[in-house]
Formats: sequence, C-alpha cells, structure tokens
Amino acid sequence: MRQNGIVKRTGDDGRALVALMGADGCAACSSKGGCGIFCSSGGPKEAWVANEAGASQGDRVEIELSPRACLALSGAMFIVPVIVLVVSLALLPPGADSVRTAIHALAGLVLGIASGVLLSRAMSKKRDFDLKIVSIIGPERPE
Repeated sequence: MRQNGIVKRTGDDGRALVALMGADGCAACSSKGGCGIFCSSGGPKEAWVANEAGASQGDRVEIELSPRACLALSGAMFIVPVIVLVVSLALLPPGADSVRTAIHALAGLVLGIASGVLLSRAMSKKRDFDLKIVSIIGPERPE
C-alpha cells in the first residue's frame, strides 16, 4: 500500500517524520478512517518511517508498507479471529443448547479479535514491518 506525504524532519537514526496525505484512492474510498494510519481523514497523521531514499525536510515522498507486511497484518486481523471462533465452537460438547453455543461463539469472537489485535501489534513492532520512503516526488508544494 503506497501513499504520499511530506517530510517534516529527519532523525539521526535513518528515519523521517512524515505527514501522511493519503493514497491516491483515499478520496474515493467508502470506508473513510477505517484503515487507521493510512487514511488522512479526521485530520493530518504523522509517522516515523524508514528513510532509505535519503529524503530531506520539506520533500514530498511516496511511502509504502511492504506487501508481505500488509498481508501478514491483514491475516492477523482477519484470519486469526475466524480460526479462534471456529476452534471455540469445535470445543462445544455435542448437543449443547443454544445459550451455551451463543456464549461459546461470543467468547471465541472476543478472544479471536483480542488475539488478532495483540498479534498485529507485536508484528508491527518488528523492523521489517516499518513504513519506508520508496521515492522522492519533489519539494513540498505551497498550499
């Protein structure tokens, strides 16, 4: 997933603070604000990103989260909860009444979502899951 931003400042650690401006598709997206950091609706967002392109303050840049990281984080958020829900329901004894089935389903859903969130947070702290500046588009345009 790629989007544009403006470098606010650079750090000594090879990272840059980028004000995110949203991707090209953000204007037509129907889930405004649903993608968190990648969506610029609700006010400007800033993130520290790997500055492998050597961008400087004021540069307009294109940043990206690697497809591998995007797929892994999506799996954590969508596949893990479903797996936990299915396992929870599979652990039901045969012939369980509807109340017990509903409680198992609700517990599995809550546990699955919590597991997915915790797993995605743990994965996103790894260096391979950082946003990276992939290209410098040019200097900041005056608004």
